[in-house]
Amino acid sequence: MTSRQKSLVQASYAALKPISIEAGVIFFHRLFAVEPSLRYVFCAPVEEQAQKLMRVIAVAVRSLDFMDNSTNTSTPGAGEHIPDAVGACLLWTLQQALGEKFTSEVREAWLSLCGLVSSTLQRGAMASLVAGRC
Repeated sequence: MTSRQKSLVQASYAALKPISIEAGVIFFHRLFAVEPSLRYVFCAPVEEQAQKLMRVIAVAVRSLDFMDNSTNTSTPGAGEHIPDAVGACLLWTLQQALGEKFTSEVREAWLSLCGLVSSTLQRGAMASLVAGRC
């Protein structure tokens, strides 16, 4: 992820923050419309899930300078049905919430962040498996 992309994600997140819970609710309604089977994965009320989602996004945005960019070679959910739906719904939600501020450059920056988070999580899961912590 480039420094320009980091700046774009941080600036667009700052614009999203005042309406973050509403955006999270929009995200989950969209996700459940696109993937109805996921409704059963998220047992808590939508508002609670929205708060959790926005906390995760906030941590990812604040952690941009600490994530390793060296293995970020793919976009989120490559070849996996559910992550594709989640990523697509996140981008759709950002577009709805940010309007014209959600440019193609901002979209690419968020895609890069999603890929970075995905690869970081995969490395963490692999490290846990190797260390026998699963």
